[in-house]
Amino acid sequence: LLGERGDTDQAVAELKKVLKGDPTDREVYLSMGQVLERGKRYPEAEQAVRAAEKLSPKPQDQEYVYFLLGAIQERSRRYDLAEENFKRVLAINSKNAATLNYLGYSLADRGVRLQEALGLIQKAVDLEPYNGAYLDSLGWVYFRLNRLDLAEEYLRKAVARLSRDPTIHMHLGELYFKTGRMELAQREWERATAEWKRSLKPDFDAEEYAKTDKKLTDLKHLLAEKRQTDGKKKPD
Repeated sequence: LLGERGDTDQAVAELKKVLKGDPTDREVYLSMGQVLERGKRYPEAEQAVRAAEKLSPKPQDQEYVYFLLGAIQERSRRYDLAEENFKRVLAINSKNAATLNYLGYSLADRGVRLQEALGLIQKAVDLEPYNGAYLDSLGWVYFRLNRLDLAEEYLRKAVARLSRDPTIHMHLGELYFKTGRMELAQREWERATAEWKRSLKPDFDAEEYAKTDKKLTDLKHLLAEKRQTDGKKKPD
């Protein structure tokens, strides 16, 4: 709860109090890693998860350790290391939907190996067909592949399931903008920026917010100029 609130130092201090120096510390270190990752303190987060790794001798214990390491490394843009750990997860459990989606979305968002990304995300959606985050990923990879009808289908399904997710609104705005539906793009980007402002969690993505806010501002100017031009063209 402290970590969710952004009190990272206090959260870590509380977790350290329950370390016992025995195998039960694994769960504590994982919690510490999650709190530190949420607070964007990635080197410390990785250190905590590495401590949990030493207490995870069985493959079923290692599965989540490798996933969390991959997530931390992906968030800190060490993509090769992240992919290595995600593939370790899939070697243990090829049906780990969260990992399939995370790796696929990471590739799609960077615009690399898009067919591979599509295959990974499609597997995640096949496993959990009503997961809004996975539907968003599928819509986004179709957008990157310029398969815009399918992109719209899945992004609309995603936003229906996760209506307060700013990233999905941002993605849907991108689709509407690319297909020339400027007013709809404006609406989605306004919703995205409003949701980002509303949540402002410790893991708030300031970079994505700034990009979307700039696109929204530019689009508003473009639409205002268009309305002004159209008004001048009207006969007296």
